[in-house]
Amino acid sequence: MSSVQEEIRQFVTNELLRGNGRDLQLDTPLFELRILDSITVVELYTFVENRYGVRLDDAHVSPDDFGTIRLLARLIEARTQPQA
Repeated sequence: MSSVQEEIRQFVTNELLRGNGRDLQLDTPLFELRILDSITVVELYTFVENRYGVRLDDAHVSPDDFGTIRLLARLIEARTQPQA
């Protein structure tokens, strides 16, 4: 598990699930299981923006990018990689 994946998992577990996410996996469907909704997705977006300095447009705040911890971490890692 990458450090980005672990930090996102910890945030979701501790802040969004109030410590009740011990079984949360990298591929747990966050929208389908209603872990993310219109309020919690804003909290997660704000965390990503503040922690990683990544600004995302509305098109990225969807199940395609925020659907699992793995997908969101992949997006963050791509946005924070130095350009060659």
